[in-house]
Amino acid sequence: MSAGVVRVTLGGELDIASVPQTDRALRLAEAAADVVVLDLRELELIESSGVHLVLEADRRIRRAGGRLTIVSGNAEIDWFFALLGLDLLLDVVDHPSGQGARSPNREPTFIQPEPAEAEQRLSA
Repeated sequence: MSAGVVRVTLGGELDIASVPQTDRALRLAEAAADVVVLDLRELELIESSGVHLVLEADRRIRRAGGRLTIVSGNAEIDWFFALLGLDLLLDVVDHPSGQGARSPNREPTFIQPEPAEAEQRLSA
């Protein structure tokens, strides 16, 4: 893990079908930087498998000495996080600038996980 910030931006749905590619994107991000920003502003739905992924990623990144910062999503996702108490367990901010200072030597990298359909076409 090197100093810096990597942002992973999610859109659409974080469900059982999209968890594997999102997990890969988060693992790439955590290998590249000590701060991973998970931007949920374009996310429309998160299911329990997505919540599990976020919790596991947070635990893994913290164990490695890094930090996962989550940019809150729409009102329904914010409500779901609050209902589960995730807003108290995780580092959740309203805006990407709410996360830690960037390394002066490194610009953030943006990773957009591929849709599940694209992955299926590649493996066929």
